[in-house]
Amino acid sequence: MAISTFPGQDVGIGAEAAVVSAIQQRMLALGYGPFNEAVFDENMKSIAMLFQAQHSGAQNMPLVINGDIDRQTWVALFGADTSAVMLEANELEAEALRVATEQIGQMESPLGSNTGPMVDKYLRSVGIDPNKGSPDDRYWCMAFVYWCFEQASEALGTSNRLPKTGGCLKHWREAKNIDVARIVLRKDAYRDPTLLNPGMIFIMDFGEGYGHTGIVREISPDGSLRTVEGNTNAHGTRTGVGVFDLRRRTLSDKMIVGFISYSLE
Repeated sequence: MAISTFPGQDVGIGAEAAVVSAIQQRMLALGYGPFNEAVFDENMKSIAMLFQAQHSGAQNMPLVINGDIDRQTWVALFGADTSAVMLEANELEAEALRVATEQIGQMESPLGSNTGPMVDKYLRSVGIDPNKGSPDDRYWCMAFVYWCFEQASEALGTSNRLPKTGGCLKHWREAKNIDVARIVLRKDAYRDPTLLNPGMIFIMDFGEGYGHTGIVREISPDGSLRTVEGNTNAHGTRTGVGVFDLRRRTLSDKMIVGFISYSLE
């Protein structure tokens, strides 16, 4: 195993000796230790937690302080190419992403109403009347994604094959039956981020029927994602007020159930 290669799963107590030894050697070089050689025990877990508390991940995002060597901690230890892992989007995804980035900065009017000149267009694209119901009936993150792919499909002279729904979790269920959709589960993407590419749609599940979604813009070596999302804010909430360019998603976030890639054929 190359010393810079993440093994595809978090490293913790009971991990393979060769992987543990590589981590220990790197930590010793950085001034952390001592260790019981090639053994991931409670002592090593405590030292790993100290390292996590004293270091940050990509874009200065804090590491999770739990003593396990996850993908973010691995990259903080061993380093990685600072440029994003930019795999190639297909024609449809590239156009949808272009449309989405042009919408960054669009806001609700008034704020908190889940309506507005552009928000109303997003909602109507999935058959939601912005003049009916309460704001809770007009969550629009999925409608935003659908609208972006609708504009992309029209520009490319094809029909929009995405499920016509404003529900994130309903979209996730229905996408599995669409022949032009490629599904990647979060756990698989965590092991191998090269399964992802810009223009893919991510789906989150908060429980009790609540979800959130957006479009992937970049994938970094440590598993962090840059995204374009509607109905959010600068802090990344699922009930925000506009379209934002965010760099906050990580593949270790278990609220992400998976990713969907749509192609023309």
